[in-house]
Amino acid sequence: MFKYLFHSLIFIILTTPAIAQQVEVPMEIQYNILLKVLSYDKNLSRFGTDEIRIGVFYQSGFKASAAAKDELSESISKSKIKDIDKRKISVFYSNLDYESPAAFIKEKKISVIYFLPLRAVSIENILTDTKKIKILSCSAVKDYLSEGVAISFALKSSKPEILVNLKAAKSEGTDFSSQLLKIVTVIE
Repeated sequence: MFKYLFHSLIFIILTTPAIAQQVEVPMEIQYNILLKVLSYDKNLSRFGTDEIRIGVFYQSGFKASAAAKDELSESISKSKIKDIDKRKISVFYSNLDYESPAAFIKEKKISVIYFLPLRAVSIENILTDTKKIKILSCSAVKDYLSEGVAISFALKSSKPEILVNLKAAKSEGTDFSSQLLKIVTVIE
């Protein structure tokens, strides 16, 4: 009996993270909504005047993450939105199976980080560093909001919903307009 319970517990522990890291909203929709959300940030100037640099964190060894990265790459190439308030949008990818998040952020001068589904990565540790330098955090996985990510997406009645962790967003230097805050779901 004990052996059965032990194996059941191990199964639950090993499968729960994969279930919890579900991407609900297609990446193409997420990306375009994210760019629109960024345009409502009254502190957009903190990213500079020329370019918004988005750093995407994924893991090639985690199928859900690699698939989301491929879908996002394709979505970016199809997107008609190439700038926000005359700031060029550049996207860079960091494979966390092989690369340090801190080194990537510094080297690429990232202004927005975007978490795809991740396994065995401390999002909270990454956010501790990025909040100090006012980097906006976003995620394809809504469960990451509870770890301190500022923006994510979900489905509500089969329609995309924007979720904003307002405390996290403010700590990252974001000042969203009241127009945006009226149409999003604010998580306190």
